[in-house]
Amino acid sequence: MEKPSNGRPLLILVNPLMRIKAPGSNIGMNRLLGRKTGMTPCSLPLVAALTPDRFRVRIVDEELEPIPQETPDLVGITMTSPNSRRAYEIADAFRARKVPVIAGGPYVSYNVEEALGHVDAVVRGEAEGVWAECLADFERGALKSVYQAKDRCEFKRSPVPRWDLLDTKSMAALPVQASRGCPFHCDFCLVPELFGGRMRYRDIDDLMREIESLPLKTLFFVDDNLTADKQYARELMKRLKPLGLNWFCMASLELARFPDLLRDMAEAGCMHVLVGLESVNPASITETHKVQNNVEKYTAAVEAFHRAGIEVNASFVVGFDNDTLEDYGRIHRFMGDAGLWYANLNILDAIPGTRLHARVVREGRWYGRTADLSGGMFPVMHYNRVSQTELLDRHFDAHEEIYSYEDLGRRAVKLFETGCFATERPNRDMSAFAKVVISVKLVFMYLFSADRHKRSLFLSMFRLMREKKAAPGRVVFFLLTVEGMRRQMALLRGRLPEWRRTIAAVDKGPWEKMNGPANEAADPAAS
Repeated sequence: MEKPSNGRPLLILVNPLMRIKAPGSNIGMNRLLGRKTGMTPCSLPLVAALTPDRFRVRIVDEELEPIPQETPDLVGITMTSPNSRRAYEIADAFRARKVPVIAGGPYVSYNVEEALGHVDAVVRGEAEGVWAECLADFERGALKSVYQAKDRCEFKRSPVPRWDLLDTKSMAALPVQASRGCPFHCDFCLVPELFGGRMRYRDIDDLMREIESLPLKTLFFVDDNLTADKQYARELMKRLKPLGLNWFCMASLELARFPDLLRDMAEAGCMHVLVGLESVNPASITETHKVQNNVEKYTAAVEAFHRAGIEVNASFVVGFDNDTLEDYGRIHRFMGDAGLWYANLNILDAIPGTRLHARVVREGRWYGRTADLSGGMFPVMHYNRVSQTELLDRHFDAHEEIYSYEDLGRRAVKLFETGCFATERPNRDMSAFAKVVISVKLVFMYLFSADRHKRSLFLSMFRLMREKKAAPGRVVFFLLTVEGMRRQMALLRGRLPEWRRTIAAVDKGPWEKMNGPANEAADPAAS
């Protein structure tokens, strides 16, 4: 392998384009706001911060700019399943130019042999313990195939990510990470396998140093459960309150049992929380070992978040062994009962590295997948009680139903009429002029629409603003999100026939009709 050129070697870190973007990515809303992407993963700015000064570093997010024509000395690529195909194309192109390529990220961590067909080296798991060694080996022309730290880093302190290497004005928010790990062991989740079941928390002072340095005031905490440690969460809220931020996070449903913490979160700038409800089918909750969820308490829990002024972005999964197509209807009805307007619908994905993946491979139900057709939007295996084609079609139809203007007119009005969202949280990342432009856009998009239900939705929300039951900023976020999601769904629907043909080629119908019920999943000891 050639040694780096004279002077400081150039390292280019790449986030590949995700060609198929789910409605929940909010890409439609972000583009209405004039942003190119919601946010760039924090992994590459962090890796750049871990890179010694003897390297020149450039970050290229394909969502923001194309791959440069210049020839660097070294390339690093972060990979997830939905962008892995594009990542391999980029890696192959650089290697054809004799540029060494190192890959990292959750996908390559559990698909090492596949990745090594396209890259020179793979970093498995966390980069902190091995990145310096990896770069030193590159400099002496002796890259190893696989790098993996013996132990996970303590993560008490972390360098400030190099956001100066990216155009943050083209992003809607910046990611921040306060902790790693998750104490729960859901059957389909990769987090406890990748980051461990023991929670590791950054020192509050170290975390605040990063937050206060960020060029945007809209943040997303990428922790899989920001509030798992209630004492830590309460201290964090105290430190966030004076900063005037708007932020979002993920948390477990059990947070609803702590109304004082929910109140503190809202006062500290929390706008909404993504909560993994997963299913309204109790048998499916038992099957996936999500012991912290109790379907009977869902409605009361959601209402606790709403009373605090925090919207719930509910995440649902369909495709468990106990699920049928009717589960989409159950989800829809529950959303109406609970006053939920925002939901992420996902088809069950057996991600390599999870206990679920090991089980479906063992049972012969895993048939591989086209890399682009993953990420929770597409069937990836033989499902127990539904066919892949039926599941794909019903998934798209359910999005249309849940985000129809007529249905939203009922659910959203029910939610905002409570007055729980009357407090305004100004967006400090948008100029006054930009806010006026967006308001005018919304008027034309909704009030001058030929769809009477769309016009009615806008007028209902305007009435709630006039009655001071809903803050203007909350209403704008709602209307932009709905419009963005519907536009993205329209784009996806245009390609549905093509995807349907691909899925149909491997569709053998429900697994239980071919092989009998997959009862193993119901046995907690099976996984």
